[in-house]
Parts: sequence; C-alpha cells; structure tokens
Amino acid sequence: MIQINTCCGCFTLRTGCLIIAVLGIIGAILYALIMVIGSYALQQSIDENHTLCGGAICTDEEKHEMKTVLNIVLIIYLVACAISLLVNILLVIGVVKKKTVLMCVWLVIEIISILGLGYNFIQTLVKGYGGERGQFGTAFVSALEIILAVYFILVVLNFRERLLRSSTQPAVAYTACDNKV
Repeated sequence: MIQINTCCGCFTLRTGCLIIAVLGIIGAILYALIMVIGSYALQQSIDENHTLCGGAICTDEEKHEMKTVLNIVLIIYLVACAISLLVNILLVIGVVKKKTVLMCVWLVIEIISILGLGYNFIQTLVKGYGGERGQFGTAFVSALEIILAVYFILVVLNFRERLLRSSTQPAVAYTACDNKV
C-alpha cells in the first residue's frame, strides 16, 4: 500500500478524512437538489412541449411514459445520494470516534463507486472514438474523478491503518520511579 503522512501536503490524515467526508456530504445534498430541480424542469418541459417524440406530436400516454421513466431515474439517483450521504456521515463518526469499522463501510462504497466511474470513463472514451464530439472533455473529467477517488481512499486507508496500529501497541504506563535522572 502507498504510505502517505498528510492529506494534500498540509493537513493531518484525520483532518483530511473529515474534509473528504464533509465534501461528500455537501456533494450528496447538492446533487440531490440538482436532480430534483432538474427533474421538475424536465417534467414541466414534457407537459408544455408537444414535439418531444422525434418531432412528432406526443400523445398523453407517451408523455406519461416519459414522466414515469424520469421519476424512476430520479428515485435511483436519490437513493444513490442517500447512500452517499449515509456513508460520509459514517466516515465522520468513524474518524471522530476512532471506529475503523465505520471507515471500512466508506472504503467499500468508495471502491464500488470507482468501478462505476471506471465504466463511465471507458464508455466515454468509446463514444469519443466513435466520433461523438465533446466526449474527450468528459473523459478527462472522469479520469480526474477516478484519480481523486483513489487518493481519497489512500487518505482514509492510511488513517485507518494508523488507528489500527496504535490500538494494537501495548500502552506503556510510566510511574515516578521510571524517571531516573
């Protein structure tokens, strides 16, 4: 495992873990709000626009189907945001209370999210090579997300390892007799 002693070169690993968790909490809340607002706007657009069906006039049934799909996608994203919020709260609790098991929950979910990010990155590259414009910028952002996620995992993993090492070392009790001059 790659050993790191600080987060971003200036924060302790503990502080870095807390910053990562707080950013994750803020990100989950903002993403959920953006999804709800965007879903509402799309639903309004479906109601007002009569030519969403490939240039043809949409029937009420087709509009209802589009709204149903939109609601299903929204629910999936909101569940993902709730999971992200929960694991980041668990990371805060794990760091503050020195509970390494709670940090493991965050690590597992983060590793799973990296797999999704990796899939997204590969899919974006394939689309880019297929001639779709703008895909390489998206691939670059996906690559940055993966790099940051791996770094965040290393920060949390190193902090967790330090906690585990410090808890397995026997405590040394010093008495006044031990301080010989």
